[in-house]
Amino acid sequence: MAVAVRSNCPQWSIVFNSSDVLIYSRKNRWHGGDALDNYEAPPPFDAQVDKGTDEYIERYIWGLGYLDPRSWRHYLPILIEYTVRHAEGGSDIGDALLTSLRPPDRDPPRLTSLSVEQESVIVELLDYLAFSEASAHQAFACQLLEVWWAPNALYRPRTI
Repeated sequence: MAVAVRSNCPQWSIVFNSSDVLIYSRKNRWHGGDALDNYEAPPPFDAQVDKGTDEYIERYIWGLGYLDPRSWRHYLPILIEYTVRHAEGGSDIGDALLTSLRPPDRDPPRLTSLSVEQESVIVELLDYLAFSEASAHQAFACQLLEVWWAPNALYRPRTI
């Protein structure tokens, strides 16, 4: 079953499988990942703290690199919305999102865990960021398109 998530930016819509609903554990919460990045024990889940708000992702920005693929996919709509809303001025969150879309893929893989539909949303986002005059992320988005997300990208695994 697919769930449509619509952003405040009318041109963006993302569809993620209901199986991508975040299962809270120490290793796959953004807040827990931020604690690991600070060499601290991940705190227990707290429904008041562990919400995907702007304030949450700004405060725990370093947790993104610790998310497993399922949790990463869960946060993608939030990250995309934030990045689009702040595209003109740029943001650390936008940089973190773009970094998470950069090869090489990890193990377990994130980039290749996306569905075709999810990939098309990422390409649409990168096209917007790369070719919008107002985007502060133009160079990075162009690089990502070239190395992974555009047809015949440099480092994208090819199927025969």
